[in-house]
Amino acid sequence: MHKGHYRHKAFVSLIAIALFILAGCVGNGPRAVDESYLHVRAEEARARGIEAFSKGDFSSALHNFGSALKIDRAVDDRDAEVVDLINIARVSIYIGDMPGAESYLDTAIKVSLDANNVKSLGEAYATLAKVEYLTGRHSLALTHVEESIEVDKKHGIQSGAALNLMGVILAEAGKVKEAHHVLLRALQLNTDNSNSLERANSFRSLGHLNDLMKKHDRAMEQYKMAYELDTEAGNSEKIAVDLSSMAAIHRKLGHLTKAAYLLERSYIVNLNGGRPLKAIDDLTLLIETYSRLEMPDKVHYFARIKDSLVTAYENGME
Repeated sequence: MHKGHYRHKAFVSLIAIALFILAGCVGNGPRAVDESYLHVRAEEARARGIEAFSKGDFSSALHNFGSALKIDRAVDDRDAEVVDLINIARVSIYIGDMPGAESYLDTAIKVSLDANNVKSLGEAYATLAKVEYLTGRHSLALTHVEESIEVDKKHGIQSGAALNLMGVILAEAGKVKEAHHVLLRALQLNTDNSNSLERANSFRSLGHLNDLMKKHDRAMEQYKMAYELDTEAGNSEKIAVDLSSMAAIHRKLGHLTKAAYLLERSYIVNLNGGRPLKAIDDLTLLIETYSRLEMPDKVHYFARIKDSLVTAYENGME
């Protein structure tokens, strides 16, 4: 495998943060008691898809969301069809199929507009904005996340997730003051709504923004707040990001022993969470940190672990 796969950045990129925004899948609202057998089957498939997605079983999630979509189209339930399309798009983002995600979202938006039903239009626009952001089309992403916020606003909805994404996009564009203002709004909204998932995202994004502005103490406080919320939720992937983000700040400040401890924790969380490449990234930086601390025994120990992980991963790909 090319060594570039194991290059670890000194801090968490905004793209990594964006992967956690608008990440969940959505269910359809409650139906009447006398709903049809096919509607029940679609809801059951959707529920199985959401459960599979939460466990990281993306193949099963796609299968079940696809089943729900087929049923909902058979009964011309356009509200549910849009929900299914958004769910499939979100899974597609996780597996790296950005063209597929964009295609599903384009269809979701078209169905919503044709049916004059904007119930899920804001979520569709926001998810499309994420795809555009992750593929480098930041201007389009900003346009669509603004459309999402505007659509929701007309229907009395305020989305902290959309504001989080907007803040990330603005920060990437170098509009730091605007990004900071938007993320503070998102944090307040998510706090008021008791949305711990998006509140953690707000803290994490603010932490990264303050890190970029070299306000390291403030950044550390915000990463710690995100970490506390993520540990309460048991979100392994986010916990690892929080740990490595705090480690990156300690490395910048020369607190190498603290950085090494956090990197070891991040490596363990990633490895046991089934993310070997991220665990390898942690080990790469951990080895560099112990080298700077002039601790050769630690360097050799973790280098052997890294080599074993790389070999196991490469063999698994064959």
